[in-house]
Parts: sequence; C-alpha cells; structure tokens
Amino acid sequence: MRVEGRDALARHFARVARTPIRLTPERVVFHETVDPELAMVEYDYRGEGTETGRTFVASNVLIARVRDGLIVESRDYHNHGAIAVALEA
Repeated sequence: MRVEGRDALARHFARVARTPIRLTPERVVFHETVDPELAMVEYDYRGEGTETGRTFVASNVLIARVRDGLIVESRDYHNHGAIAVALEA
C-alpha cells in the first residue's frame, strides 16, 4: 500500500485507530546509518485483537528519510499474518 501526503496519511491512521486491535511497541532498536537523513528502527508490536482476545507479536522494520525535520519518505515492513490471525473470528 502506498500513502502519499499529509491528508492521506491522516486518513490512513484514522482508519487504523478504528480497527479492533490494541498495539504496544516493545524492544525498539534504532540503527545508526552513514546517511544523516536516514533513520532505521526495528521493533515488535505486542498486540491483542480486542474482539477476539487473541494476542500476537508482530516484528516491524521502519526506514525513514528525514529532511529539515520532516519525514519525506518512509517504508514500513511488518508481519501482516500475525495481525490477521489475531483478528480472525
């Protein structure tokens, strides 16, 4: 999925906030890079399907390019399968 622009990003996160899931980030590790604009972080989401009660851990990697204090590009990789299992009825 590709999300471009502030308004589209706000709509995306508003949709995510309405999903029946609770997420808590854990084990956050920032990696130093040689590119001063590049930020790279690994983390896990400990989650729970609020309607199913199923719990999960989903590993994530976020790579972002930051310029003049603004995120100008990012890529976010996570385990969709773990999240889907928690949401299954």
